[in-house]
Amino acid sequence: AGYAFAKGHSASYAVESYQSLYLKTYFPLEYMVAVLNNGGGFYSPELYVHEARILGGNIQAP
Repeated sequence: AGYAFAKGHSASYAVESYQSLYLKTYFPLEYMVAVLNNGGGFYSPELYVHEARILGGNIQAP
């Protein structure tokens, strides 16, 4: 293929991925709250709420 990401883009994406993995590993509930408070991620908010409940979070309806 004749297309590839620039090294700067690849490096910054790798750093962001590592930081997200670290936070999700060591602070799982706080990470889920941050994801939900910032408009969610790639998946639907229901999936993040479900995962937070599995991790022991107490989710209350608004």
